[in-house]
Formats: sequence, C-alpha cells, structure tokens
Amino acid sequence: MSGLLVIVENYWKKEGEKDLEGIMECFHPDARFSAPITEDLQGSTELRKFYAGVVEGFANSNVTINRSTELGNRSGFWLQRFYSARWQNFRIAMLL
Repeated sequence: MSGLLVIVENYWKKEGEKDLEGIMECFHPDARFSAPITEDLQGSTELRKFYAGVVEGFANSNVTINRSTELGNRSGFWLQRFYSARWQNFRIAMLL
C-alpha cells in the first residue's frame, strides 16, 4: 500500500471518528484544499477552522470505506457516508 493510500484511508477514518487533531495530522501545514462546499483554503489555520465545523456539523454521521485500490501512482476510494440526522445515505467515489 502506498503512502498516499495510507494517508487518505487514515484521513477518512479520523473524519469518521470526528477526531479534529487526527484529521489535521493528515495535512501538510501549508496544504491547499478545495471543495464545492467551501472557498479555497490554505494552511493549518484555515483548514482547522473548516474541519472544526465539519466535525461539529456532521456529528451524527459516519463514514465507511467500502473499497480502496491503487494503480501505479493513482489511488481510488469508494466511500459511504450516512447522515443519521437526515436519514440520508451518500456514496462517494474519489480518484487521487
């Protein structure tokens, strides 16, 4: 398993556990982050503020990694996130 796959699996595990410190350990201090639900973020301060909101806002959710795979320097993940507060189930596919 590559270093990238280990980092991303650990990230989702920590997000599922609502472990803010564990999530932050997955990012370089100068990391850049982009997602449809936020403006572009850069650095630990902005990421910590964003993920503190994620941890609080999704307190009633869980994350399950259904499968992960790698091919060369690419990694793919198939995730399932369940939001018990809204009784919604989302499947996410991610390619890195």
